[in-house]
Amino acid sequence: MSSRSTRAGGYALVETMVTIVVIAFGLLGVAGLVSRSFVTEAEATQRTRAALLLQDMVTRIEANRANAVQYVTGDAGITGYETVNSTKSLLNCDPAAPLVERDRCEWGRLIAGVEERIQGETASVLLGGIGCVYELDAFNRVYAISVAWQGPSVAADAIVNDNFAPTNCGRDLYGTEAQRRIVTTLLRIGTLNPPVGAGG
Repeated sequence: MSSRSTRAGGYALVETMVTIVVIAFGLLGVAGLVSRSFVTEAEATQRTRAALLLQDMVTRIEANRANAVQYVTGDAGITGYETVNSTKSLLNCDPAAPLVERDRCEWGRLIAGVEERIQGETASVLLGGIGCVYELDAFNRVYAISVAWQGPSVAADAIVNDNFAPTNCGRDLYGTEAQRRIVTTLLRIGTLNPPVGAGG
């Protein structure tokens, strides 16, 4: 009788151990899923913020269409920071400066995250964010606006150099191209016709 109860106790112990192992693997799977969902949420938040920044610059250029070409930055881009005597500080925008200069400065501050603060400190959603404006076609007045930043994870599909200038925004700033994220929009400045009856 005692050998049977010992055997039954042994089976119960093995069943318990198997159950613990199965539950442990299940919990590991859940932990991995939760971790991945945080990364996905961060990516989505960053893309949403970048899209809002693109629209902000589109609106600024459209409102000052006569001077659109002055917004062009090329690959140098705008970060919202300036370096003076080896000290990096947030740009201060001069309200008396020409409109293009103010727009570029204000857009840079938005990229740097002046509206996003943690314990009183600027904390941009876009890590290492940079905004670039390109002129693609001077005759037809076609521009591209790009925002690049460092993503929270390594992407499987790194951006390749495809000879499309706007994809160069932020290149080589984040250590590896697999961490660079970029969104781009195109803007065509139409030529407005004079009102009917205007002119001679």
